[in-house]
Amino acid sequence: MNVFLIDDHTGLSAVGSDFPVTAPVILTNASLTLTLSDGTSQTTSLGNIPPGGIFDSSGNAVASVQFPSMTTFTSAVLNATLSPTSFQLENERTFDADSSIEVELKPSSGSVLVPGVDIVALTANPARR
Repeated sequence: MNVFLIDDHTGLSAVGSDFPVTAPVILTNASLTLTLSDGTSQTTSLGNIPPGGIFDSSGNAVASVQFPSMTTFTSAVLNATLSPTSFQLENERTFDADSSIEVELKPSSGSVLVPGVDIVALTANPARR
């Protein structure tokens, strides 16, 4: 079984300077669009992703992001809306973010994603003034 792990390292899940958002931020109305190696794509609604990530009550990744190990993907795109868009960082500064988030996971080498190898960090862009 392969899993797309989507972790929200904000609030109590913040990890120092790598993930410095000490206030909890929720990724609302999240969706994951996966492109399979045969060129087809599928979009899965993930709902709201709280700090910590999307896991069931046993701590396992939810079924909507689990796939048979023989299924191969060429990309994965996560779309979501940040809530709130203004939050505190570990250095006590406030960051005002654009509410729209989109991040694409691409293979680090070759043409398909490799479990446990290919990762991408989600970053928020500053709000436009």
